[in-house]
Amino acid sequence: MANVTQTIPNLTQGISQQPDEYKVPGQVSDMTNALPDITQGLLKRPAGKFVASLSDGTNNSTTNGRWFHYYRDENEQYIGQIAQNGVLKMWDCLTGAEKTVVNAIGNNNYLEIFFFLFSEKLKFDGCQFAPEN
Repeated sequence: MANVTQTIPNLTQGISQQPDEYKVPGQVSDMTNALPDITQGLLKRPAGKFVASLSDGTNNSTTNGRWFHYYRDENEQYIGQIAQNGVLKMWDCLTGAEKTVVNAIGNNNYLEIFFFLFSEKLKFDGCQFAPEN
């Protein structure tokens, strides 16, 4: 195959899995640690920041819980875990501090049912469903 040389003004068209002959100028096959931005061009991916360990003995997370996140705005971001026994724990993403969770119902049965439903294989109308792991 002959070498093809061309000038590409920017790489802000994103990633495409199409064959090279169908890509528009500015699309790439793979992009590692970069973010295409239409106003600033191609940027390096921002680094992650270690805030706190969630399993260091003081912020005890469980090994078999389900994780989720809650993003309200720039100043209020949380990560949470539901343990198999229904206990819900939340941590502040900005400080790593564990937050108090108030359960107005007074029990965690609905969370235990959640784990029963999503950790076992389900049968419904003759079809069997298994959770993704």
